[in-house]
Amino acid sequence: MHWLGKTLFAEVDVNRSSRFAAGLLLALTAFVNGDAASAPSASYSVGASNERSGDMTVIEAAAAGAVRPRDPRGRPADEESARAAADRIRAYYAAIEARDYRRAYSIWGRDGAASGKTYRQFAAGFANTAHVRAQVGTRGAVEGAAGSRYVEVRVTVLAVTRSGARQRFTGRYVMRRVVVDGATPAQRRWHIESAHLRRAAS
Repeated sequence: MHWLGKTLFAEVDVNRSSRFAAGLLLALTAFVNGDAASAPSASYSVGASNERSGDMTVIEAAAAGAVRPRDPRGRPADEESARAAADRIRAYYAAIEARDYRRAYSIWGRDGAASGKTYRQFAAGFANTAHVRAQVGTRGAVEGAAGSRYVEVRVTVLAVTRSGARQRFTGRYVMRRVVVDGATPAQRRWHIESAHLRRAAS
């Protein structure tokens, strides 16, 4: 995740009242949003993390343009979301390896239609595949557009045909999830929007 500008930190004694912590968080919000004379001119947002420093709770205010919540392990939400996208790719290839083509097909967007194939065509495409596994590489930054989030995940795919021939493919998947109000839990999960793979030397 990329922050713009500087990051401000304040520590709150967890033994004090939560009202004090909330007040300090509001004060930080006012400061970084330019409501104080000494505030910088850039747009900032404020988020409270679960990180601990000794017996102190860390409240973080950072330039971002939007609130960036953090997961319980302290990682930014966007980073955690990209991890989830990568995990969906792993699940996709695990399903293919298990010959659970129905599940693999469902990981494509629009109930599988984003693959450009019917389910029968999709399943038939693996008729000559004995084994397959994916090495998930780097993930791009999560980007937003028109009520959706997108992220690219790079992969190396290693396959073995029924005749024993080894194949290697490299490329990337574009993952998408819907974030509009009213979206179902299934729509909010990452799905494959498109694949860009090519055969490489084994």
